[in-house]
Amino acid sequence: MSTPLKRLARACRPSSNTQPDPPTQARPPPPNKHSDRGAWNEWFEEELERKYSGFTPPTEKLDKQADRESQCCHEHCGGDMASPDVCQILNELLREEAVLVTLAHEQLEHCNFEADWKALSVEKKKEIVLEGLYRGSCACPRDSSRLDCPELRIEGLIGDGEYNLINLLKQILARSPIRNLPYLEIFEYEHPAVDHQYKCPPDAPETLKASLKTAELCRTFCIVSTLIGILQAYKTDFPADSSPKPRDDAPNAREEKQSAGASKSPEVDSLRFKELFDNSERCKACRKKLDDDFKWCTRCQVVLYCSSECQDQDAPAHKTVCEKENSDDPDSTPTFIGCPEPANGYVRSPALWRQIWHLSKPDSLLSLYHFNTTPGRTISLAFDISKGGMFHLPHHFLIARKRAMTTGDLSAVYMMCALA
Repeated sequence: MSTPLKRLARACRPSSNTQPDPPTQARPPPPNKHSDRGAWNEWFEEELERKYSGFTPPTEKLDKQADRESQCCHEHCGGDMASPDVCQILNELLREEAVLVTLAHEQLEHCNFEADWKALSVEKKKEIVLEGLYRGSCACPRDSSRLDCPELRIEGLIGDGEYNLINLLKQILARSPIRNLPYLEIFEYEHPAVDHQYKCPPDAPETLKASLKTAELCRTFCIVSTLIGILQAYKTDFPADSSPKPRDDAPNAREEKQSAGASKSPEVDSLRFKELFDNSERCKACRKKLDDDFKWCTRCQVVLYCSSECQDQDAPAHKTVCEKENSDDPDSTPTFIGCPEPANGYVRSPALWRQIWHLSKPDSLLSLYHFNTTPGRTISLAFDISKGGMFHLPHHFLIARKRAMTTGDLSAVYMMCALA
């Protein structure tokens, strides 16, 4: 006897003639950005076109402060926003945005960047933007964050639309207190499609809110690092083969390279340090080669002697220099001269702030001026060691530099250039 449950089961049973749905093909990964930058960018361009081309803004206007921030930010700050991952992204994003604000302010306010950018050819713009996209992808936490950035398309960045390069730079400058460094406020780029994508109801789980907030921060991080990369590529004449070589993932490749390098004779090092090595094994007084029974200065534990007689003979001269770096002589300890307070009415430019930051490094007594060449890498001018620049800069140069940092006096800047 057929029961209703049995009849329902037979009705729901698939027919033998019914073909199963074809499995959904997985999206292929993007090409290697280091070896084929053009194909890598085309992959992202196609994905962004597929994802955002059919988007139409919702009829109701999104209230960013009352809706989006109250739902996803303020409620979330009391809970999972304190997670280590989000806090780390926030700290890194603050630093990256400070760098972008500095570069954008310098280019737009002092270097006539907007007019010069519009005067470039389309091909040159595409070349610079592609280089910036690559550098930004290498700097941001997630390479896939670009899939949430409809602004990061070459045609859009070099065009005249709302989300072109100039407008994106002006957006962050409009919200950035450039004179109140260090930068302490997070700025998030907004786009209607992305705002709709990240919108979540107030009763959403906290894990979902945390995930969406992390994705939003990574999206802004990707845009910021890309804009920094574009400005850096614009300022520097990067070579065509500036991409790093792809990593060799073959088994035992690293061990083979290390063994090959170890088999080479370090001729350069041995020639360069042979004299220093020989001196380290000789008596400081008589220059005799030391044996196993030798003496040394118990204070600095650096200078060696072959006998007590040689140590007593060299003692008067050695006392004048022994541990001199730890003495009370102010001229013997190289320290940063410090940054004086600016004079009333004088506002330091972002370029000057960058130089002051570099001068806080250990080489501040040797370096004159730092140049940013590639992301995370700088070169600097320094005084010739043979002219007394080994331990400190000339006093008249320090005086001119201090005056230039305090008031921006052009005569002091000219004096620095003349001395350099």
